[in-house]
Amino acid sequence: MSAFSRLLAYARPYQGRLAAAVAAMLFYAAASAGLVTLIQPLMDGVLGPGPDIPLFFGIRVTLGTWSAAVLIIYLFKGLGSYFSTYLMTDVGQRVVRDLRNKLFHHVLRQSATFFSQRTSGQLMSGITNDVQQIQVAVSETVGDLLREGLAVLGYACLMFYYDYKLALVVVTGAPVVVYPLVRLGQRVRRTSRRVQEELAYLSHITIEAFAGHRIVKAFGAEDHETTRFKRATERLYRTNLKVTSTVSVLPPLMEFLGGVAIVGLISYGSRKINSGGMTQGDFIAFVVAAFMMYGPIKKLSRVNTNLQQAIAASERIFELLDIHSEVKERVDAVVLPAVRSTIEFRNVSFHYEDRGAKHVLREVSFPVALTSLHEKAIYLHDARQYQVERFDYAGRKAYVRRVDSDYFTDAIDYTQVKELEEFESSPAGGVKIAHGDVRLNRQIVGFKKIKFYTMENVGAGHLSLPEQEMHTTAFWLHFPAEFLARFADLSPADRQGGLVALGALLRTVGALCVMCDPRDLGVSITEDIAGALTAFEPNLYLYDNYPGGIGQSAALFKLAPRLLDGAATLLAACPCESGCPSCVGPIGEVGERGKEVAGRILRELVQVAGLNAHAG
Repeated sequence: MSAFSRLLAYARPYQGRLAAAVAAMLFYAAASAGLVTLIQPLMDGVLGPGPDIPLFFGIRVTLGTWSAAVLIIYLFKGLGSYFSTYLMTDVGQRVVRDLRNKLFHHVLRQSATFFSQRTSGQLMSGITNDVQQIQVAVSETVGDLLREGLAVLGYACLMFYYDYKLALVVVTGAPVVVYPLVRLGQRVRRTSRRVQEELAYLSHITIEAFAGHRIVKAFGAEDHETTRFKRATERLYRTNLKVTSTVSVLPPLMEFLGGVAIVGLISYGSRKINSGGMTQGDFIAFVVAAFMMYGPIKKLSRVNTNLQQAIAASERIFELLDIHSEVKERVDAVVLPAVRSTIEFRNVSFHYEDRGAKHVLREVSFPVALTSLHEKAIYLHDARQYQVERFDYAGRKAYVRRVDSDYFTDAIDYTQVKELEEFESSPAGGVKIAHGDVRLNRQIVGFKKIKFYTMENVGAGHLSLPEQEMHTTAFWLHFPAEFLARFADLSPADRQGGLVALGALLRTVGALCVMCDPRDLGVSITEDIAGALTAFEPNLYLYDNYPGGIGQSAALFKLAPRLLDGAATLLAACPCESGCPSCVGPIGEVGERGKEVAGRILRELVQVAGLNAHAG
């Protein structure tokens, strides 16, 4: 089945509207031909020297009856033109709506491989530009084809009625007109396909540059992207110019062939009238019918051009629709229950088909906790703020309310870390640094309200979510009682605040040392269970925030001297007095003396370890 036949199949549900449109076109064609029939009685009866002659059904023609006939025919022609255009446009818009919906649904259900092999610009161009070309074809082009085609048929019948011999000569010369139209139409189709492909590439470049504007600016690649865009627009310009050069040939070619036909008609008609074989009225009516055919034929030449462009666009669309998804639903697929606490991926591997068996992800595990969307959370959607009122876990719904707040929410978790196996350890300034396997027991117990821009803690709320357990790796510092005795002047609350501040510092600097996102590292302060009964000996953990660990803890252990020195340098360089989100965290989290205590602990660590530190 050809692409055009498949395209017309989408109009079958609207056969009633199509039938009404065709009926209106018949009225239009009959009225157009009826106007020509009035030429002969006008010339030979109303304006001619002879007596009035009958027009239809024995009615004699007078100026009044002729004028009334003209007005009635023009009324029917106008109504036929209006309803045929309206109904065909309605059908075209419906076809485009159905095709666009089907194409979007089909593309969205394809596999990740499908999207990796095509750019977003190509897919968007198919749904927008290609479908728009089809809308023009179904509503305007097909309508013009039927309407003007019927008009040409009516004029041709009149020509045969007045002089069948001359009409045969005109019809015999039709192939001279049709052949160049067909050849030029084929060229237009090929070039139009290239235009659609260049538009798709242009859309891809635009989306890529705008979506990745941060990367473009970070690498100073504005000039490079501009050059790529200019090259694409230059190719599109040249391709469009080829279409224009092809289409522009049609009007002058049609006019030249029309001039040849006029010369032949006048020469033949003069001899026919002189010999008495045709009246002047008959000849003028014949010539008018021939001239009236020129307009529809000229429109049909443009119809052919638009039709070829639409066929090229439909071929691209049906290529997408004919692609079947590589991933199919199993007949015995299990319906998953509603999520109540956590989604966890375990031992996930992934590779692209076009890269063979080389994995880009291998045995990755990580949990997806319901911590960013919870009751009373401020949730951002389309740059608008919504507060979550309640959850319906069974129905998988969150009921939200539009708000305008100056803060966002951040979950508060209580994390208990248990050492499972110590891989390596070494002393550093009176403390022990180590790394190994640990088990995390985490529970979301509340949330903080963090003010925009200043990052101030302006409130909190209570939550009760199920506890989560995770095995991972961690880097930690163990602070024995002998080391903390050096800070006997500090209260337990000040010491705790200092450790929290130190954890924030180490997390920030540690992310830079191992080149990861700070969210990839978790921080927890847990008291050593073995020594908890006799003295306060806490452990400060920096753990991999992924099940099984991803190797960051071992790297932090090797870079421990640089990590401590970098933390001391950052602390000394920060101009805040008692703490801020850029160094140790907000004062509300670390206390009034959190920055001071963290500086003293770092100074003890780096001085004993022999590092060139700058602890403040």
